[in-house]
Amino acid sequence: MLCSRRAFLAYMSAFAVTACAGPMRFADSFSTERRLLVSGPDCIFAFDLATRELAVIQTGFLTHSFLPHTDDPEMVLAIERWGRRAAEINLADATLTRRLTSPEKMWFFGHGIKPAGGDTVYISGVSFENGHGYLMGYDARSLEPIVKHDVANTNIHECHILPDGTAMVASSGVTGRVTSFFEDGKRVEPAALVHVDLTDGRVLGRKVLADPDQTIGHFAQTGDGGLLALTRPMNRSKRKYGYLCAGHIDRPGLSEIPLPPELDGKLNGEMLSVAIDKRDRIAAVTNPGSGTLLFIDLERNVLRDWMACRTQSVAYDGAMASFIATPNKEIMQVDTGLKTLSPLSPPAMADRLNVSGSHSLIV
Repeated sequence: MLCSRRAFLAYMSAFAVTACAGPMRFADSFSTERRLLVSGPDCIFAFDLATRELAVIQTGFLTHSFLPHTDDPEMVLAIERWGRRAAEINLADATLTRRLTSPEKMWFFGHGIKPAGGDTVYISGVSFENGHGYLMGYDARSLEPIVKHDVANTNIHECHILPDGTAMVASSGVTGRVTSFFEDGKRVEPAALVHVDLTDGRVLGRKVLADPDQTIGHFAQTGDGGLLALTRPMNRSKRKYGYLCAGHIDRPGLSEIPLPPELDGKLNGEMLSVAIDKRDRIAAVTNPGSGTLLFIDLERNVLRDWMACRTQSVAYDGAMASFIATPNKEIMQVDTGLKTLSPLSPPAMADRLNVSGSHSLIV
């Protein structure tokens, strides 16, 4: 490790980056193969998929998602949603190395991106002053703020780097300090996936969601330019669950993926987390409100199947060729054919696990 990664940083006028008061070590030996990262209420669980060991790293906040922010695979950022906190985590020795604080009157909004080979990481954020969504850029190594792009008139959330180095950002179409799942905020414009040039923050285009009673928070790139958007119903929506929309980088608009009538009375609330099996061209999507895991055929953009699984997050592990769910006290391998769950975490680990994060990551 480079010493600079553990250096103390000075307080900055708009942003504050402070060093952790001391390293918090929870595992003396930890495999460097494949780890599943997921959040508890105030910590990160790092589960070694090879040894089945668990490291617990205290952060003091609920991490919404994780971002590898340097070329070092052992380093990730943990990012809060609707909060001012983020933290740099060293997975090699399970320690929190630095903390990151959003500027006054701005909150982090839970997701981040890093262009391949670039020196800047961007975190999605929202301003309390004008309600706009910003991509806040930091130097990947020093974590000093260097740029701030105003990319939407409303809250933005998940973001991804496209093959050409530009970015796609989920814009909810809603502004205001929405602190509860049951609050809608003020509808300003249709929800959309916003195409952004990261060199100057220019908006290059918008893929608009036609339904005014739904918002977009999350989406995924599905390969070959494909996009899969996940929606959440506003309180006024007659349909009380979100749905899934297919799109393409090079084509306008988003098209709803039909769901069978038997799911109409079952699904509830937001389509929250998505993972992609690029080999078999399947997406797994969580609907925590109903305890349902949906599987999408990405070749035809149709529902392939679904199963009962009360999990918020889902990830795909290429080595096991399977999806992994995290239903609170367990880490489970998903068999999409048999529609069964097999425990990966030992039973004794249930007392240590309290998974409550929306997203997981395998690094």
